[in-house]
Amino acid sequence: MEWNNELFFFVLLPLIIFATGYNMRRKNFFKNMANVAKFGLLGTTLTFVFYAFFMTIVMNYIPLKKYNPLTDSYKEWKLDFPSTLYLCAVLSSSDIIAAVTLINEKE
Repeated sequence: MEWNNELFFFVLLPLIIFATGYNMRRKNFFKNMANVAKFGLLGTTLTFVFYAFFMTIVMNYIPLKKYNPLTDSYKEWKLDFPSTLYLCAVLSSSDIIAAVTLINEKE
């Protein structure tokens, strides 16, 4: 048996997210809209700045190497600044989504 990533990410995961949002108590959600906005927007922004700062330090001052099995050698691996920011944006947005999934629906 082999795990199919496409089936999970394109079929199962959207259904899980939809069911979680649909079964959430809307009254409690709108009552806590200020907290949701604070933690969502401010948390994502601060996480992005934190990731961008440390990824820039890592990419500029710590030499990273990647292994090429065909030539049995290592090559220096660097990301340019825009690519580093793209990576930080992806990491910071998925971090907040993962935290929201931990909330119990009754709370």
